[in-house]
Amino acid sequence: MNATPQQYLSSSRVRDQANIDFLAALVPNPFRGLLPGTAFNAATVARSQLLRPFPQFGNVRTFDDNGTSSYRSAQFKVEKRFTKGYTLLAAYTWSRFREQVFQLNPHDTTYEDRPSASDVPRTASPSAGS
Repeated sequence: MNATPQQYLSSSRVRDQANIDFLAALVPNPFRGLLPGTAFNAATVARSQLLRPFPQFGNVRTFDDNGTSSYRSAQFKVEKRFTKGYTLLAAYTWSRFREQVFQLNPHDTTYEDRPSASDVPRTASPSAGS
């Protein structure tokens, strides 16, 4: 809710160091001495902080629970039984667990599609027993 407005952010597909330097530059802090016990009480503050809608506050986070996730898998199992009770078993799982639950930038209207932190694309488990 308190993100740097989009018009100050770069739309370049490559790293825009000039814009990064502009936003990170330290400028005189108009809130100096007014907000004791906070990081905004120093003599200088980053320019990006003063460009926010509510510069006297830090990040104001909101949480939505309307994202989506999808899981797809293919599972294979091979079992060979031998005489005298021995068994050889091998299982393999290929899977894909994707989620759309995070926005890349605070002003984005759609969620980023990416692999889930819980994604384990390949699993193999051989075992032998009697």
